[in-house]
Amino acid sequence: MTTSSPTPPAPTYVPDIQSGMTFNNEVLVPKRSYEEVKALERDIIQKFEEPEFAVINMSTKRRVPLIHKQTMIGRNSSLLLNISDISVSSKHAAIEYSDDFKKAYIVDLGAKNGVFVNEQRIDALSKKRLHHRDIMRFGGSLIKFRFVSNK
Repeated sequence: MTTSSPTPPAPTYVPDIQSGMTFNNEVLVPKRSYEEVKALERDIIQKFEEPEFAVINMSTKRRVPLIHKQTMIGRNSSLLLNISDISVSSKHAAIEYSDDFKKAYIVDLGAKNGVFVNEQRIDALSKKRLHHRDIMRFGGSLIKFRFVSNK
């Protein structure tokens, strides 16, 4: 009587994965080492946490990243840059990006008490390009904001 030994399972073919290969319409990505994954995470977090432009409230030292095409400034409590001062209009000014997101401008929205950049009043309903470390003041408010740029 011959006893047959159990046959081992057939080896599974696992190809070396190269970036861009597809299987069942899914893109295959090669395995990454722990260090590679952590480095990628750090890059992503750094890009997210450090926007190109930000404003710092000089009184509270609070940094407000400017992540929208336009950021309104005024007394309205729903605004990102809210100034609770009676000399500031509900919608006093705005900070806008250029179309290519490489430049930022302060726009006076016609507020009675004006917008000041480095203590010089800008014309009503006009805009002025902001540069790194410019100081902005709105109306008679003593709260000042510093514009910062990573560019």
